Amino acid sequence: MIFLAENNDSFCNREAFFMVHVTQIGFNFIHFGGLDVRRPEGEDQYLLIFFRSDAEVLLNGVYEPVKRSSFFIYPKGVPQFYRKTDGDYYNDWMYFDITPDDGYFQKLGIPLCTPIRLRNPSPLNTMMMDMFNDYYFENAQDSEALADKANSFFHRLGVSCALEQAPLSQRSVYLNELSDLRSKLLNFSFLPQSSVTIAKALHMSVSGLEHTYKALFQSTIAQDAIRGRIHYACMLLQNTDYPVSNIAFICGYETQEHFSRQFKRIMGLPPRQYRLAKRREEAEAASKSL
Repeated sequence: MIFLAENNDSFCNREAFFMVHVTQIGFNFIHFGGLDVRRPEGEDQYLLIFFRSDAEVLLNGVYEPVKRSSFFIYPKGVPQFYRKTDGDYYNDWMYFDITPDDGYFQKLGIPLCTPIRLRNPSPLNTMMMDMFNDYYFENAQDSEALADKANSFFHRLGVSCALEQAPLSQRSVYLNELSDLRSKLLNFSFLPQSSVTIAKALHMSVSGLEHTYKALFQSTIAQDAIRGRIHYACMLLQNTDYPVSNIAFICGYETQEHFSRQFKRIMGLPPRQYRLAKRREEAEAASKSL
């Protein structure tokens, strides 16, 4: 099986590979009679809030109204002041960390400490509910699957932010289809043979598909396909004893050499060194817990 741009190294420039670690999450929480949060020191994690009720947030020393269906992200160490004083308050929320913690939201085009109101937050609400269910009912607090879902959530939020700022005539009618496609590529659950195949399925021209995808996600289909299989390779290297040659084949590479070269460009280490480094980290963590 062959991925898009299998032999095109121009798609493989090294970049930060971010992991989003969900530490706590709440969905459709109710605070009867309202609430008044005052955390002058902030928190040592990021906090995402989805306001299901109208509320107020302290911005530049003044409480400003925030409409329902708005998202808000507090960075680490930033004072948190928000309130609802005239009735019951409903929200979703998520505490999380990012590794590496450098430029993640800037890259996605998501503003921090700024209300983000969306016309249609339903897809993101569904993703929040899915993460909430995984966290509490699937016992997946530390799983890579939950980290992948959180990462996909923020990618979707970034796309939604871009669309809110774009003229109505430029908003893509293919947003849901292309967002689903991207999620499948990044989670290595779809192996496209070519852009032509995808374009036909979406009733688009190849050039229209590639232009729209790039405009929405600031990435190409080929780049995301490569990210997905390298991420899957990381999981196999950490959690199995498969030889590197087998992992290369499983991830769709025709040669181990090309896999190793592409892996190093994205992750910064060759596959074998990456495996050793991760296992040393796990051993050190285990020894500290004894």
